[in-house]
Formats: sequence, C-alpha cells, structure tokens
Amino acid sequence: MNNKLLKNNFFESNLESTLQFGDTEVAGGQSFVTNCIFRNNLRSQVSSSKKTVTVENCLFENNISLPGEICGNGHASNPPSYYKNCIFRNNQADIIIGLGHSKSLINCLLYNNTTTYGTVYMGTCWSGINIIN
Repeated sequence: MNNKLLKNNFFESNLESTLQFGDTEVAGGQSFVTNCIFRNNLRSQVSSSKKTVTVENCLFENNISLPGEICGNGHASNPPSYYKNCIFRNNQADIIIGLGHSKSLINCLLYNNTTTYGTVYMGTCWSGINIIN
C-alpha cells in the first residue's frame, strides 16, 4: 500500500497487522494516516518499509503486539516518516514505536504502556536524526 490517504477510520479487534505500507525491496510514494483510531488490535498497527508514512492525530490504545512493535518503520524513506500529535496509551509490545532511519515523533503523548525493551526505540547510530518534543 502506498500513495494513499487514510482519514477518519476506526480499526478495532483485528487479529493481524493492521496497516503495512510497502514491501522490503522497492521504494515508493508517500502515504498519510490521519484522525484514525487503532483499538484492541493484535500485532503491529502501522508498519512501513522504504515508504514514507505520515501519521497525524491518531489514537493507539489497548493494542497488543508481542513479539513486536505497535508502530515500526524499516529502512530509510524520503522524505522521512513521522508521527505527530498522536496518543499511545495502554498498549503492550516489545517496543511501542521504532524510530530508526530518520523517523520522528513530534508532540505525541505516550502513557500507561507496557513494554519489554522500552517505549521508544531510536534505531542504530546510522539511522539519522530523531526528534522528540
């Protein structure tokens, strides 16, 4: 899935990963997820590989991704993906959000989450700059 706009959607009680943008080998266009609610789902909620995904004004609550992340982005994308003005609460995962490869977390609220390895994973030293406000 790429070059898409997903707006004002409600994702609830899904048993597999909710949104997967891109594949593992081909770069592609930018997609947008805005004003969506992700509630009571299993597995990852927003994932991308070599695709830019902008996630804004979304709520992630009561999701479980063990093993795994609630949101993760593999490989670099241009422009870099980001999460802005989102709320992550009452989720269980190894990591709530992975920010490697220049991904950003901007003005988000994360609370009452349970993790194995930490709430925010910042990636490796070659992943670029990450910003948390």
